[in-house]
Amino acid sequence: MKKTEMKDLIDRRLSGIRFERAEAVVQGLRQPRAVRPVRHMRLVPAAALILALLLAGAALALGLDLSARMDARQRAVDALEKAFGLNEETISLFDVQVEKEGADWLVRLVPKNVYPAQVGEYQVDIRPDRADTARWSLQDSPAYAPDKGLLSPVWGQQQLLEYKRAVQNYHDRLSLVDWSQAGKWSLEERARIDRFTQPAIPFGLEVYAQETHVVPGRDDLQPEEAWARAAQALADRYGLEPSAVNGMDRSCQSFMESREDKSRWYAMTFRAPGTSAEETDQESFYILLSSPSGEVLQAAWHQPDDSRRSLPKGDLSAYGEAVAEYMDTDAFLYLSASDKADLAGRMTAAGFGGLLQGAQYLTPGADHAPEADAFNRAISALQAGFGLGDDSLALFIQSFSLQAVDGTPQWVLRLTPRRQYDWTIGPEAPLGKYTATLNARADRVLDARWSLEGVDDKVYTKSTWGQAKAYAGYILPWLEELMKKTGAIRAAAQDPYFLSVEDAARFDGLYRAAGFPQERYNAGLPRAQDLNEQAAVNLALEALRTIYGLPADLKAHFDLIWPSYILRSGDRPFQSEEPVWIISFHRGDGIYVVALDAQTGQILHVNYDPAASGNG
Repeated sequence: MKKTEMKDLIDRRLSGIRFERAEAVVQGLRQPRAVRPVRHMRLVPAAALILALLLAGAALALGLDLSARMDARQRAVDALEKAFGLNEETISLFDVQVEKEGADWLVRLVPKNVYPAQVGEYQVDIRPDRADTARWSLQDSPAYAPDKGLLSPVWGQQQLLEYKRAVQNYHDRLSLVDWSQAGKWSLEERARIDRFTQPAIPFGLEVYAQETHVVPGRDDLQPEEAWARAAQALADRYGLEPSAVNGMDRSCQSFMESREDKSRWYAMTFRAPGTSAEETDQESFYILLSSPSGEVLQAAWHQPDDSRRSLPKGDLSAYGEAVAEYMDTDAFLYLSASDKADLAGRMTAAGFGGLLQGAQYLTPGADHAPEADAFNRAISALQAGFGLGDDSLALFIQSFSLQAVDGTPQWVLRLTPRRQYDWTIGPEAPLGKYTATLNARADRVLDARWSLEGVDDKVYTKSTWGQAKAYAGYILPWLEELMKKTGAIRAAAQDPYFLSVEDAARFDGLYRAAGFPQERYNAGLPRAQDLNEQAAVNLALEALRTIYGLPADLKAHFDLIWPSYILRSGDRPFQSEEPVWIISFHRGDGIYVVALDAQTGQILHVNYDPAASGNG
């Protein structure tokens, strides 16, 4: 196996080691084109919906009301079918962009995914005074060879349809597997599942078959020996007692083989005792071992609380990788001034001083103020200078040390924002970093600064601080209060990341009340004149039946993922200054989304994404 390929493999294997929730999973469909993880809030059998539709009254009897944008989209679909044979099934492989240009409309189809051949882009001009015209960027390409099927370097309708159905067949195969039990599978079961699913991998997606689960052979490192070697390797790497690693729960042992060079390796995880593999906030160790040699290919220590990380005592020369991993986290910041000096000295002696980034750490002595006194004076300097309250200090890692600065010993206090914030604010809340330096006797403040000083000098109130570009000290209690209230809403919800309409309205309402923009925090509650949630679901399902030609089969069913009621939508692929219902469904062949005017029921947008198909 090539080194670069092994690195790619390791990166994929370790991609979930440090779980940083993305802001993109904020409640609701704020970016309608994004594919969301399926969350089954409730099941809605088609039979019940059909019955509800029959009782819904005159609104549906009159047929669907399409917005001008949706009407342009449907006209474009007709034009593309006439010109190039495209239909809704293959159009689902594209991002459909509908743009208004005066009295005209331009409909563009941009590929959603990367394909093993060129698929190009499609455009349709919709003009009131002439026939709709459809264009394909590759329509005159000499490389287009329909008779070659999927081997054609250019794909048109025939190839796209074949590819889409192959992908669906693969997802159907995957859906037959009970993945909820994957953590308990034996090596034999893992190999059997791969033998069952991998033959269905579509052309162009062979990357998923570059490695496969197999059963160890007679000449391979055997499973129990692999566990023992892994425990010893982790103990050696991190200076732990082997019994400490052996006392952890074993989780998810895999044995893999490269299809290219037949190299083999074990992937193993050790978890904190009594925890589940789904608990991402628990300590665990991960390791890859080559077979039959037992060589360590990669190892990692997942510790959500960096203050609990440690390094071996004494000489660190044999622990280079562990030291680098330790310094790449926030663990060093949590050490006392004395412990920082001790570790810095051992790192320098072992040849790892470069990881200290030029800082020289000193051990406090008789000529220096007591560490606790110096720390309190440094904190007081920052509080007096920037209005930091005692409670707000918990938002920061308080790193204190005695350093040689230009040959002079100085106490240095740095307040660094903790990594975990209310992620709905953004990847990082604009708290900035605070630094205070004192002389060795801590009787004089040499410097006190805030990294965001001068960035935003406006004065905000409790109802406007969400507009601030930098959160000054007086804002931090409001931030803490907001985090507490929104955290309580999530904690009480059935699913903390996919809130009910009522919970989402309360959640976003708290942000709007603090001055955050409605464009981002736009969940609300239906007005008296609006369709209620069930009526919106009914109408959305009827739109899907009509537009995608889905059969009204009483035995079929959709899973309602989550409904969202938003006050306005100003972003593509649809715009509305009025409240909108966004209804999302999951079925075996993918995710369906419908956006409709909350009052009139007019259909504003539909989308079908087969990439999200499978068992959900």
